[in-house]
Amino acid sequence: MKAPVSVIITCHCLERYLNEAVESVLSQTLQPMETIIVHDFCDHPTSYANATTVIRDYHKGVARTRLEGFKLSTCPYILFLDADD
Repeated sequence: MKAPVSVIITCHCLERYLNEAVESVLSQTLQPMETIIVHDFCDHPTSYANATTVIRDYHKGVARTRLEGFKLSTCPYILFLDADD
């Protein structure tokens, strides 16, 4: 079952934790309608099959990175996560 939620995961040089964060989101009983990952100037950005991935080549900061993910979202509810959550 899908929930009307956009999960937005921001990542700035925390790629070593990102896989665990994405797997945690995807293993929930109630799945989000969309998952958006925004890489904020990461050394080794990773994309995932079930997620929209944005890769930035300069550092914007967490507030602007979250705003960018928010602008891409299409759901009425938003959940912000960091890659190390």
